[in-house]
Amino acid sequence: LRSGGKGAFERVSSSRFGDGSLKPIMDAGVDGYYLFTDSASAPTRGLISWNPVTDDKISLFRHDDVDLDGFYVAPHPKVWAVRYVDHYPKYHYPDSNHPYVVLHQSLLASFPEDDVRIIDQTDDLSLAVVYVTGPQNPGTFYILDTVNKTLNHRLDTRPWLNGRTLATMEPIEVTARDGLIIRGYLTLPPGQNQNLPLVVLVHGGPYGIADSWGFHYEVQLLAEHGYAVLQVNFRGSGGRGQEFLRAGFGEWGQKMQDDVTDSVRYLIAQGTADAERLCIFGASYGAYSALLGAYRDPDLYRCAIGYAGIYDLPLMFRQGDTQQVLKGVNFLKSAIGTDQAEQRRRSPVFNASLIKARVMLIHGKLDERAPFEHARRMRKALIEAGNVPEWLVENREGHGFAGENNRLEMYTRILAFLDDNLK
Repeated sequence: LRSGGKGAFERVSSSRFGDGSLKPIMDAGVDGYYLFTDSASAPTRGLISWNPVTDDKISLFRHDDVDLDGFYVAPHPKVWAVRYVDHYPKYHYPDSNHPYVVLHQSLLASFPEDDVRIIDQTDDLSLAVVYVTGPQNPGTFYILDTVNKTLNHRLDTRPWLNGRTLATMEPIEVTARDGLIIRGYLTLPPGQNQNLPLVVLVHGGPYGIADSWGFHYEVQLLAEHGYAVLQVNFRGSGGRGQEFLRAGFGEWGQKMQDDVTDSVRYLIAQGTADAERLCIFGASYGAYSALLGAYRDPDLYRCAIGYAGIYDLPLMFRQGDTQQVLKGVNFLKSAIGTDQAEQRRRSPVFNASLIKARVMLIHGKLDERAPFEHARRMRKALIEAGNVPEWLVENREGHGFAGENNRLEMYTRILAFLDDNLK
């Protein structure tokens, strides 16, 4: 804090990743008070008004089980809605008399299959920008006339998908082998629900990141081609508070992977997934999880796809932008641990001989987060094990492909790879 905007800054709060934090957002409209998101004083992230001089904190919103996802202000600094995700997006209204509350509830009722957000407005609140999206709606922008109560269509984000039948997305809950409740999402090809080829799509991060309900182009692409898609928010993922986040610390290659495996086996037991047609796919940490799953459960998956992946845990301490700063080194020590023998035990590169699944590796040579050396070593280890992988490398791409032609080639080859192995 710099009182009065002058002089030196005085520290009023500090935090470490995993211990929660106070993050300033804007003034609260009351002298001396500011809006903060707060995960330091409670298990989940909430919204507070805080006077850092007197240390007076006023709680504006906090859910018992899930984190605050966002909030909406109109006019500044009036918070009229708070968003959180409890399987689906949901809203809390601090002031039921605010003029936008009834309008927003009416819009949600008008678009029952979608999420509706009022994302901007004029100073007098007479006009607002409304964004509507959901699993089957890539996103549509409207102009809301709050005086005349009219909604005027303005822009579709992916108009080429208009008229196409997209897949629905439903939340699932699975009890992991140690009793922890794991959440995730299941997307099924339209009109199908039993004995399906399944792609397990593992998110990156891994900490603090979570898959959410809504439109995902990659998920819809896979569903369009007949694949069920499972997304697992394993322990360590975001959105469910600090305890769930910390539950993933040190669990790379262990309980975090167990959560994915247990979710897959749940779908097999339910009859949704065909146990003989399973593939695991991910980017960054998700690629690590894909190759790890292929050697930890060698009889479970027919194929594994690693995209911009990390496959050699000891190498993370020597190459890549994470280890270049002290914060990154501390993160690696917390996430992975410092025992090199244990790191090797949990690294796909050193366990390639255990992999029975067919493998596809995708990487950009300019990747600074997961250096290309990870993919090179993984490919070499697989070839030495007699399991020659599919190989797609782009010289001018980094941590994920950005070029349209490169992405087109990548997804074309991914679909062909899946068809070869699962159909």
